[in-house]
Amino acid sequence: MKNPLQFHLLYFCSWCNGKDKILRSSHKIHIKDIIELFENNVDDKTYMKWQSVIGENYSEKDRAVVIPVTGFYFVYVRFALRCHDDDEGFKTFSVQLHRLPFGYNDNVSLADSRDSIKCPSERYRTVFVGQLFELEEEDQVKVSLREGYKLIASSSFGIFRV
Repeated sequence: MKNPLQFHLLYFCSWCNGKDKILRSSHKIHIKDIIELFENNVDDKTYMKWQSVIGENYSEKDRAVVIPVTGFYFVYVRFALRCHDDDEGFKTFSVQLHRLPFGYNDNVSLADSRDSIKCPSERYRTVFVGQLFELEEEDQVKVSLREGYKLIASSSFGIFRV
């Protein structure tokens, strides 16, 4: 009898150092692990670039995860933000999850978040966006950083099929 709770998981993280990577493999769970490349994400208003560590579903050219199988997916992104020593006043952070449907040329916004952090009194803040979506095979999902790139201390981005 097939277990109805089987799912596919794609997990992405930033500032992983190789020792902290999660790696599990079985016929029930498939994990993708990606490290965000901060040195190649030099400004706001860009799609974040990631480096694939495990798996084959990342398109470096498009800076997107390619959905392997049509289904319902929970997609999330988390950012830990921090003020720098010279930051003063409110600093704004804005991020969007985008989907590029297979065969189309225009991105669709799946979810977004906008927050601010008051520097220096609030040193840290976490921003989380997550939601369930129906995605088609070959769709692309990517993270669009709109504002606040310099506030990012760490981030993770994941997709799992339910």
